[in-house]
Amino acid sequence: MAGVLAAMWAWTGVIYHLIFFAPINTMIKATICAGQIALL
Repeated sequence: MAGVLAAMWAWTGVIYHLIFFAPINTMIKATICAGQIALL
């Protein structure tokens, strides 16, 4: 039972991380790419 709960917590964390951090990561990558292009 503990293993099932741990798996559920892990999946919830992964899904939350993807949903919450994907836009932030995209913004960061876009900013870095724009900066590199500007330097060129």
